[in-house]
Amino acid sequence: MKKYLALLIAMLMALTLLPAAVAEEEPVTVDMFYVSSRPMNEFTDMTRAYVRDTIGVDMNLIQGGDNWKQQLALFITGGDILDLMAFMDASTFQGYAAEGAFYDITDLVGQYENIQAYLSSVQGYTAEDMLARTTVDGAIYGIPSVTTARSYYSLNIRTDWLKNVGLEIPSTLDEFTEVMRAFKNNDPDQDQKDDTYGFSGAQGYNSLTPFFGAFGARPDQCYFLSEDGKVVTNVLSEDYKAALQYIRDVYAEGLIDPEMFTATYQQTQEKVVRGEFGLWTGWWSATGNVVFRFGYTDTNPEDSLTVIDPPVGADGKTGVIAQDPCESYMAIGYDCENVDAVMKLIDFACSTEGHLTLMYGVEGQFWTRDADGNIDWYFGIDGKDKEGNEVSDMQAYRFFYNIPVENMVRPLSDNFASRLYQKSIEVYTDVAVYPDLFLGLTSSDFVNYNSDLESYVKEAGIKFITGETSLDTDWDSYVNTYLSMGGEAVRTSLLEAYNNANGTSLVFE
Repeated sequence: MKKYLALLIAMLMALTLLPAAVAEEEPVTVDMFYVSSRPMNEFTDMTRAYVRDTIGVDMNLIQGGDNWKQQLALFITGGDILDLMAFMDASTFQGYAAEGAFYDITDLVGQYENIQAYLSSVQGYTAEDMLARTTVDGAIYGIPSVTTARSYYSLNIRTDWLKNVGLEIPSTLDEFTEVMRAFKNNDPDQDQKDDTYGFSGAQGYNSLTPFFGAFGARPDQCYFLSEDGKVVTNVLSEDYKAALQYIRDVYAEGLIDPEMFTATYQQTQEKVVRGEFGLWTGWWSATGNVVFRFGYTDTNPEDSLTVIDPPVGADGKTGVIAQDPCESYMAIGYDCENVDAVMKLIDFACSTEGHLTLMYGVEGQFWTRDADGNIDWYFGIDGKDKEGNEVSDMQAYRFFYNIPVENMVRPLSDNFASRLYQKSIEVYTDVAVYPDLFLGLTSSDFVNYNSDLESYVKEAGIKFITGETSLDTDWDSYVNTYLSMGGEAVRTSLLEAYNNANGTSLVFE
């Protein structure tokens, strides 16, 4: 009997000790940094707790602001290397990768099925194609956030204002000019005050992309192949200059909100709500967000906004900035002690369940899915979760995009905001775009000079538009400065990379 009791006690101790050992295993905390203005609250805390309990990773989010590049630089140069950095643009990623700031994941990334499936989701590209964009000297230093959208730039208009001034939705550049003029001069909001502008933008200088497109150009650095088979440097081209002249003219006429180059995204959205302009360019979600997040219908009519195509120029040209299929980049800090945990988190986020959780919250309370995969998104339908709590924004912990998964949910809500989101998706799926001939190419000169060139192009463009400098007398100086500060080295090195990759012998126009 004593032997039996001793054996029984030993068995019970073994059974109790094993779960205790598992239960005592602490989750691994991952320090995450990316640009985000999304609120963290009791509902997003549930997302954090779910991820922690499901995969054993606790997400410590450090939110970057408008000066995120400076913040990131301080972390990296100060030795406070973060575990995960996301939403980086190409030049920022490539610059730090070249400096050795990121962890080499070459031998790891192929082990994660969800990551591989996500990177293979863009038609015409493989996971290897996408990872080539994060490869430096043969080593993979990051994972891109990929997209199926042709462009994320959305052109939006007040349809009630159109009705008030007696005009239809414009299609040609001349019609757009007429609409902007009426929105400025004809009291479109009928408040008996001269307090409105024709156009503004939530994306700064790039908000002008519809107007540049009407001249066959873009507001940013890129390259085109001309009809005679030569490479055009966009920001030095006659088309770019002609677009600047048009924009300068309508700006001088007072049709453009003078604060559009300095206002933040939130300030621009608030201006939409206040009715300060009737036509603007924003990110694809901006017009839906102005209803869903900024209370547009509290003071403005229902269904008084819509998303439209960019203007068509006199010679039939039209389009906006093409979206790079690798829209942003995430990477792991070079001396991260929790690499496996970060990769596990990224892999979880790449799964359908993971992305829905990070985007919309915990399954059951915020969304449900039936046996056929159909999703009910509670707070997207009536603003409340399953328990009746008022819910607005749940996306604080979403650190990249997954359009196919997000589009599984959007159509469910038949309300003003959701209809605008759906319209934006329809437009960006087939909007005319201007792709960059050198997309995805890089060089040491590109890494060294491109960021400064990007700033210079925007600053110079704004000066031309506002009249601080003259296109008649200062254009040549602008071109020479651009080339001498690294523009010539960058474009020459990218052309060499393109010719080497494609077996061509193209030259500049």
